[in-house]
Amino acid sequence: MLRIAICEDFEKHRCLIKEELAKTIAEEYTVHEFATLEDFRKNYQTDSRGFDIILMDIELEDGSGIDLGEETNRYYPLAQIIYITSYTHYFSEVYDTEHVWFINKHELEKYLPKAIQKARKALWHSRNLHLNFSWQKVKYSIIQDEIIYIERCLRVSEIHTRTEVYKTSEKLDELLKQLTSAFISCHRSYIINMKNI
Repeated sequence: MLRIAICEDFEKHRCLIKEELAKTIAEEYTVHEFATLEDFRKNYQTDSRGFDIILMDIELEDGSGIDLGEETNRYYPLAQIIYITSYTHYFSEVYDTEHVWFINKHELEKYLPKAIQKARKALWHSRNLHLNFSWQKVKYSIIQDEIIYIERCLRVSEIHTRTEVYKTSEKLDELLKQLTSAFISCHRSYIINMKNI
């Protein structure tokens, strides 16, 4: 089930977004509404599940949705952000963050279906890229986007995610061959995921 967050300070606009979501998404989904940046921040401090899609207003009562987008990229790297605003002068600034679409509120009905489709495709892609390895005769397959970095310590490679550290005897160059271009070897003992910096 898709988990969707709406960060919008005006209730009227939150209702419009929910109406368009109902027209756009046929499968089951949940919507969590946030009127302030602070409400959203409290959620990611207490709920580690994150969101699949975040519909983010840019000008919120207590700050910038773009700043919150940067934070969101760190806390929920798999989340797909769709910016929704009435102000077009933010077109360039949003590119400081990872996001899938920028929608003018006046064109919500036209562009939200396209943005949701693109976000779902990106979610599918990120969830289906795995790193496969083994440790002590147990095979593992973890989602690449969840990896923060990999460190080689003596004869063991440690794969660090937000929630766990996995081990494997495979060398870094063997692991790097399986990874996307988001991963770079910054030192002979480290591979880092540039998406999680």
